[in-house]
Amino acid sequence: MNRERLKGIITGAALAAAFFSLATVAAAANIRKTIEIAYRDIAIYVDGEKIAPKDATGAAVEPFIYNGTTFIPVRAAASALGKQVEWDAAANAVYIGTRPEQTGFSKSHPASKGESQNVSLVAAGVKGEATVLLSEVLRGDAAMRTLHDANRTTAAPKDGFEYILARFSVSIKDLSEGSVNVNSSLFSMYSGKDVRYTESAPVIAPSPQLSGQLSKGASVEGWVVFQVAKDDAAPKCAFAVAADGIGGAWFTLA
Repeated sequence: MNRERLKGIITGAALAAAFFSLATVAAAANIRKTIEIAYRDIAIYVDGEKIAPKDATGAAVEPFIYNGTTFIPVRAAASALGKQVEWDAAANAVYIGTRPEQTGFSKSHPASKGESQNVSLVAAGVKGEATVLLSEVLRGDAAMRTLHDANRTTAAPKDGFEYILARFSVSIKDLSEGSVNVNSSLFSMYSGKDVRYTESAPVIAPSPQLSGQLSKGASVEGWVVFQVAKDDAAPKCAFAVAADGIGGAWFTLA
């Protein structure tokens, strides 16, 4: 993203920072304020191209004017910049692009085997942080042999698909209270073209399975099984990703 494009978005719109400030000040003071805003059917153009701002669910969101400042939606501004947006309820923070504690990995730049990531556990329903590491990946015939050795009745994948076995370790760095259930349900599988696989693998992962009720300082290691298209050359998975695909710890399984 060049400076001219960034300048074009910021000029006259106060971009995301102004929007952040309004929300942050109110949150910091823990107050609610009724304000009068003006909707004027404001159009947003980036490099001459009109964009339609939407929220995480795809619903249209209209810019507005308050006290002489034009506010535009954070997600729309970030998308125009080619950045991901993540809301962290635990930290009461909005992240555009890479989170401060992340190591530079993302959906578009997933980590490889042997590379660990720190990730918020908000998507898991708790306030905390975990470190996730991918240590081994088996695909196709190698995965099927391992599954069959563990369970002779393992069903074959559906036509045009094959299994992937991925071995992960998850360590809980911080947790506000209690414990968190870490298991395969916290993983989401995506194709190399960023299309989410909605159908889970109809088989059980071999022992040890990634499963455990973890408190702060505890860890677990084990296998997770996925089912992907045979022609998917670069599948990826995410741990603790939000429903809209934002955030999470991303790993390539290619």
